Amino acid sequence: MHQAHIRTPPRLLLALGWASAIGCAHDRILPVTSVCGDGVVTGSEECDTTSPGCTSCHVTDGWQCTDDTCTPICGDGKVQGGEQCDPPDGTSCNESCELVSRPVGCNLTGYFAVKQTNYSRDTIVNQVQTSSNWYFYRFSQSGSTFQVDQALTCGIHVTGTVDVSLDDGGLAALLYANRQDGKGAHGPRRGTFVPTASGNGCELSFDRWYMVRGVDEPTFLPADFAAHPDLASLPPLPKPVDPLTPAASIPGATDPDGDGLLGLALHLSGNLQGLRSVAQRDWNEVSTAPDAPIAENAGEFTATSVFDSQESVLSVTQCQPAICSLLLAGGVPARDIPGRVKFRYLGQSLSDPAVAAIAASAPGDDVNADLQTCKNVRAAMPHEPYMQ
Repeated sequence: MHQAHIRTPPRLLLALGWASAIGCAHDRILPVTSVCGDGVVTGSEECDTTSPGCTSCHVTDGWQCTDDTCTPICGDGKVQGGEQCDPPDGTSCNESCELVSRPVGCNLTGYFAVKQTNYSRDTIVNQVQTSSNWYFYRFSQSGSTFQVDQALTCGIHVTGTVDVSLDDGGLAALLYANRQDGKGAHGPRRGTFVPTASGNGCELSFDRWYMVRGVDEPTFLPADFAAHPDLASLPPLPKPVDPLTPAASIPGATDPDGDGLLGLALHLSGNLQGLRSVAQRDWNEVSTAPDAPIAENAGEFTATSVFDSQESVLSVTQCQPAICSLLLAGGVPARDIPGRVKFRYLGQSLSDPAVAAIAASAPGDDVNADLQTCKNVRAAMPHEPYMQ
């Protein structure tokens, strides 16, 4: 049997359309029902997680929360959560609100987490770029001289015009590069840590150290670091014929991160996005002024850093054609903004609580453990963008 097709009169269709429009005009958006304890932040909830920092799905005074994590605010003068002290004083209480103090005296023997912060300006709009470099060190000191016995290079992060980061391959490539622990061609990195002339603290000097990335180390490093040669006097870094067309080989260039592209891969996000594979060379040295002494038993202290750098862009990929050429622009050191290096003393042995909280194992025993150690260093000493 065939069904009859009923045709709706045009006027009725028009009336139904107006009715629908009127109905939509009076619809109400009902409030989202919040269920505190379901692990999802909805409605008026500020947090929804099991933590002393989240009370009835609202952030407890003195805490800060993301959707699923709450941490006490270090620096508010309240000791709570996992804090051991508050506020930080640089001597007995570090910037993670942990109790730590070096043995009294001008002696750096022990394990340290270190963050070096330098500033440069991009060559397009002259904006300040902030770079953080992280290290995990074990120093030993005899008399006034200390040296690096163990070292991990824990990567770099840059913010400013763009955000620059490394992937896991890049982080692994830097772990043991440019060795400062005496296992490379240049012996261990050394420095002095001595009482100031006035006797009101300690004065630090950490020798200049040269580093390269994405190139063969012996070829592009100076034979004698102590001679302090200018970077311009060293063999020029490799240059491609056309960085917009990646080359299979460039004399002197290497692929340290194993991604199939020559150079160290820098992942760019933010205003410009893409992959920038580079050859780099730089040096840095660290010191304190006599009028800025370090307390003899300071568990955390900051010194001044100076540096110089060179870079050659070997290729740019994974970018929109219209902006790829912009990724060729580099940066120059910002001479008007002093760099700084923060040293955080952890302890004398791997079993000391603060060392064990950072070091997954003895440095150099296992790549994966060393990467975890570096992750812990970076989490304990976060990147701090430049603030005018």
